[in-house]
Amino acid sequence: MPAEDADGFLTQEELEQALAQAHAERQQAPFSAAGCRLDLFADETGARAAFQALTGASPGQRLPHRGRGDESVLLLAPAAIPGFARLTLWFRRDTVVAAVSAIAACDPTDPASCAGVRERTESLAALLLRRIDARVPALAPPPPVAADPRSMIEARCPERDYTSCVAEALAVLATGEPTTLCVSPYGEWRFVPPPSDRRAGMCPDEWDAVASFPLASG
Repeated sequence: MPAEDADGFLTQEELEQALAQAHAERQQAPFSAAGCRLDLFADETGARAAFQALTGASPGQRLPHRGRGDESVLLLAPAAIPGFARLTLWFRRDTVVAAVSAIAACDPTDPASCAGVRERTESLAALLLRRIDARVPALAPPPPVAADPRSMIEARCPERDYTSCVAEALAVLATGEPTTLCVSPYGEWRFVPPPSDRRAGMCPDEWDAVASFPLASG
């Protein structure tokens, strides 16, 4: 706890330190705010037209990205707060048009500086698409999950703290070290390395082992 002066208030020095710490935490966070929208249409023709109109009217630089749904666009634009950028990923899935947006402290004129929030935006889009496929009725059947590692990770991470699960799984894959993704009945997750005499980690009691990394090749 910071100290207080005789009147019960933070000293000026401690107030400045607290503000500096809060600013540093905000600058280092993967994203500061996020949101989504979802529009349902009577048929695919209407959804296609709406997707083209909405993406055409949205400001920002188009960035390469992993395709989502039937068609998708990723946009990088300045946020209303100076020094922050907004990443928006629009996608269409059959008769549904959706978007996820995330805001983070990075330079909107330098896409490389926004790599962290870009990854989180893509993960949020994957989660929203997963929810759409599971909960919106009468959609065309979704395609099977692709066999590449990222697609498998996005399909197996639980919804709780989803973007962090995907980010940590990708970091684990980058090391090449074996580990197991364990998920509790309440949606908690952790990565458990295996003992020296096993290829997969042992999950705690009542937790499920949902994936082992590196993923076995097909």
